[in-house]
Amino acid sequence: MAAHGDELWVIKVPHFLKQHIEDAHAAGKQLGTVQPSMSSGGSMTRPGGSCVLSLSRAVLPEGVPTDYELRFTTPPAATYIMSRAKSSDPAKPTAEAARHEGRVTAKGEIRMSALTSEYRSLVKERRENAEDGRARSGTIQDDSEIRKTQLNHRQTQQDEKADKLRKLERREQSSQNKRTKIVLSAREMQDRLMELFGEKPYWSKRDLEYKVGRDGLTKALDELCVKITKKGPNCMDFQLKPELRVGLPSSSAARS
Repeated sequence: MAAHGDELWVIKVPHFLKQHIEDAHAAGKQLGTVQPSMSSGGSMTRPGGSCVLSLSRAVLPEGVPTDYELRFTTPPAATYIMSRAKSSDPAKPTAEAARHEGRVTAKGEIRMSALTSEYRSLVKERRENAEDGRARSGTIQDDSEIRKTQLNHRQTQQDEKADKLRKLERREQSSQNKRTKIVLSAREMQDRLMELFGEKPYWSKRDLEYKVGRDGLTKALDELCVKITKKGPNCMDFQLKPELRVGLPSSSAARS
């Protein structure tokens, strides 16, 4: 208990920031600076006190914000921190010994001061990558075609390239929609959807949002389309109602 008088802080940190702090510490790099905020008064660690954490841009991953607020609350009474380290005894490599690190004098939480556009883009890209990498499972009788596909590395590279181009096209279309801020009327929305379903029979709602925007899209889909719920490659996509597919090119007509 020799370290019982050492004063320690317990801080709740976002997961992505925790990983960055650990990496910077392991590399011996300066993390950033901590300064009391104007509202902290005499002591920033008092309940309700706060300070500003500014991370060094030189060691910060791209898209991660630099400024955070560290706000303090009252710590639990008589709280101490214990740690366990692996035994140095070669004869007992798995044995562990408890060690007293000190007393908790402040409890805080790190929060982002503001959601920057760079961080929003980073979160959006992570979400898209998670959705694209989501595993699909099913039952097959003959795996010969799958084995051929696995061996066709060139086709795999082409598919990955095409997927990246589709993502880029969606982002450019979304940016263009935000710049122009064009809102289609109900009739214009229906006409535009008919044109798009004339190009291909199945569309996801997300892809349609990139093409025509969100305003009025849900209502138009209810009037013109049906949602596919049967398991398959087009599950959860939309297609035109049967009576509206008449007259479309055979390559665009949906098959039952």
